[in-house]
Amino acid sequence: MNVLHSKFGNGKIIEISGEDANKKATIFFEKFGQKQLLLKFAKLEII
Repeated sequence: MNVLHSKFGNGKIIEISGEDANKKATIFFEKFGQKQLLLKFAKLEII
């Protein structure tokens, strides 16, 4: 799934792990490489 983040820009979700409030997404961003973000704070927009 492709997403948009306000700071990192366009990215593609590689993996989602964890449970409930601790869910993390591993995302590969075009300009910043791979990042792991907590979904409750990430504010991602699906594109």
